[in-house]
Amino acid sequence: MATTTTPQPAPTKRRLRVLVLWNQPEEDVYEKWKQEGPQPLAWNPDQLASEVGTVEEEMNALLAAVRQNGYDVFCVNLRDEIEKVLASVTLYEPDVIFNLVEYFYDDETLEPHFPALYELYDIPYTGNPSLTLQLCQNKVRTKVLLEDAGLPTSPYFVVEKEPIPDPQELELHYPLIVKPAREDASGGIEAESVVTNHDALVLRCRYIFKEFEQPALVEEYIEGREIHAAVLGNKPPEVLPLFEMEFDDSEFYPDEDEDEDEESGEFPTEGDGEGEGAGDGEGADSRELDSDAAIEAAALAEAEGVGSDAPATAAPEAEPASAPPAPAEGGAPESAGPGAPASGGDEPGAPESEEEGFRPQIISYRAKWDPNSKAFYTMDAVCPAENLEPEVEAHIKAIALRAYQVMGCRDYARIDMRVDYDGNPYILEVNPNPDLADGSAYVMCSDASGRTYAQVIGEIVKMALDRRPKDDASAKPAPVSDHLLREYGSPSSPSAKPGAPAGSAPAPSNVDAASTGDAQSNTGEAATDASSTTPSSEETK
Repeated sequence: MATTTTPQPAPTKRRLRVLVLWNQPEEDVYEKWKQEGPQPLAWNPDQLASEVGTVEEEMNALLAAVRQNGYDVFCVNLRDEIEKVLASVTLYEPDVIFNLVEYFYDDETLEPHFPALYELYDIPYTGNPSLTLQLCQNKVRTKVLLEDAGLPTSPYFVVEKEPIPDPQELELHYPLIVKPAREDASGGIEAESVVTNHDALVLRCRYIFKEFEQPALVEEYIEGREIHAAVLGNKPPEVLPLFEMEFDDSEFYPDEDEDEDEESGEFPTEGDGEGEGAGDGEGADSRELDSDAAIEAAALAEAEGVGSDAPATAAPEAEPASAPPAPAEGGAPESAGPGAPASGGDEPGAPESEEEGFRPQIISYRAKWDPNSKAFYTMDAVCPAENLEPEVEAHIKAIALRAYQVMGCRDYARIDMRVDYDGNPYILEVNPNPDLADGSAYVMCSDASGRTYAQVIGEIVKMALDRRPKDDASAKPAPVSDHLLREYGSPSSPSAKPGAPAGSAPAPSNVDAASTGDAQSNTGEAATDASSTTPSSEETK
C-alpha cells in the first residue's frame, strides 16, 4: 500500500536579536521637571525653562530605530546588578549586544570592563573596545598618544599636588584652563576653570584635588571656534559633516557660581557615562532614571506587531531598548590652545582683551546639563559648521580621522577640537561611544550626511554583526595550545597511547570528568538563579 508523505514546512529562520544593555540605577531628573511642566527661570521670570528630552523618550526612540532595521530587540537596565549581564545573555541568546553601559557603581572607570566581559562571552558588541575606552578616559594619556603621533593638542602640564609650578617657567602662557584629568561629561568645567594668573591657578588646582581626588590637567586656553568631528565606520571610517557649538553671551554673561537653589534646586550629578558621547559621549550618562515600567509598556505594545519572534511578554528587568542618554554632546569642550590667542581683532568673534572684559567661551557642566542655568542658553548648535575655508575643513577632517585611528576607535566616535583664529585645529579630546540620542551632536552630524536616525543606528548594529564568528561546519578544531599536552599526544612521545591521533588531548581522568560535570551543573544552577528576575523562555516565545 502506497503511503503519502505530507510535506513539512521549511523551518523559519529566527530574526537576529539585539540585546541593549545599559545602566541607570536612579531616577531621571528630567522626568521630574517634565512632570512639573515648564517653569519660569529664576533669573528671568518672563522666560520658561527649555524642555529637555527624558531618558524614557530617548530609550524608546533608539528601540524603534533598531526595530526598523528588522531586528528583535531586548533591553535590560542593569541597575548596578552585574549578575543581570549573564542572566540576559543566557535568556535572550543575542546575536549582538548594543553596549550603552558607561558607568557602574557610579564609577565611570568601570566602563571598559563591560566590552571585555562581552568578549569573554564571545558575543559581538557595538562601539569601541575596552582598551580604547581605557585610553580615552585619561586625558593625559590621550594627549601623550596624540602628540606622539604628531597630532596637535594644546601645551599642558599635570599637577598632582602642591606647590603649583609657575606656568611661564614651563613656557606656557595665560589664560590657562584647569580640569580634572579623568572626568568627562564636562565634569569640573566651569567659568572658573579658565584662569589668568597664578593665584587663580592655585585655587582651581586645589578645587580639583579636593572635589575630584585626582590630578589637575592644566592647558593653554584656545580662543576660537568649537568644532566636533563625528566619525562613523571602520573600513574605511567616514568623517561626517562637522558640528559647531556657537557661543552667544551678548545678552548676559553666565554666572557659573549661581546658587544651586536659584538655578534649579537639583541637577544631574557630575559624571558620564565619549562618551561620546554619545556622549558623548557620548554615550548612560549622569542623568537618572526611574521610568522602567513606562518604557517596558511602550516596548511591549510595539513588540506585538513585530512578528512571531518578538517576545509576547517581558519581565520588569528586561526593558525595551534605547540609548541611555549619554553625556553631553559637546564633550567637555575643555578649551585649550597654544599660547595666547592670536591677534586679529578684526576677525569675526575675535577675543576681547582683558581690559575690555575677557570672557572664556566654554561648554561648562551647567551649560551642557542644566536648563535652569543661564549658561544653558549661551550656546547654539550648528551642523554642518558654516564659513569654514575648504582647506581648513579638510585639515580638521584629516586630523579627526587620524586621531580616530591612533586611539583605536571603532564603529563610531567624536573628536572635539578648538580652531584658533588662524585656522589651526587643536584636539581637546577623543570621545569613544558618544551620545547616540536622537538630536545629539553625533546624530546631528549623521543627519547632515543624509542618513536617517534608523539608518545610522542600523549601520552601527551591522558593523558589530559583521564581527560574529563564522559558522563553518567544515572548520577544523583549534589545535591544542599547551606544548606539553601536544607532546603527550604525538606519536613520538613515549607516553602516547596506541591509536591516539597526533595532537589529540588525552581522555580526562575520572576526577576530571567529575569536576567537569559538577561545573556544568553549577553553571546551570547559576544561570537559573540569575535569570529569576527576567522572563522565562516560555514567556518570550
